[in-house]
Amino acid sequence: MPRSFFVAPMCAALFAGCSSSVPRLHQPDRIDAYCGDRAAIATAIESIVASTGDVSERFPVPSERQILKTVKESGGIVAHWNDQPLYLPAIAKSVGAPGDYVTLGDAAIGNGVSVDSRRIYLTLKTKSGPKTFALRAYDVQDVCNEGKLKS
Repeated sequence: MPRSFFVAPMCAALFAGCSSSVPRLHQPDRIDAYCGDRAAIATAIESIVASTGDVSERFPVPSERQILKTVKESGGIVAHWNDQPLYLPAIAKSVGAPGDYVTLGDAAIGNGVSVDSRRIYLTLKTKSGPKTFALRAYDVQDVCNEGKLKS
């Protein structure tokens, strides 16, 4: 029998064992964009949320109204998910979530960035209801496309 007859099944078995059961971060179900004449970029939003540090910063968490005002002024977005698992073990522990994942509801991301990070606000679903956290994200790309949209 040819050698390739045995190699293909072995490779398939090997790769099947390597597959991950980690929940994937999906594109938001809805995006409220405040990008002016530019458009929000879903992949940038995913990347920024995925770069979030697992430490609840000591930033004060403003009201929803103030967060929205800040996002609008900086040309950002508010993204909404329905029950998106997000790997943040320390925060999961602090809110009493089972395991290492929290359930992401909303992310408010402004384009105000420092050299290496930005403050974002994640609203997580907890047993006692939604709770907003001020966190640091390390992906500093613009959440809106570069340039202007054509009319």
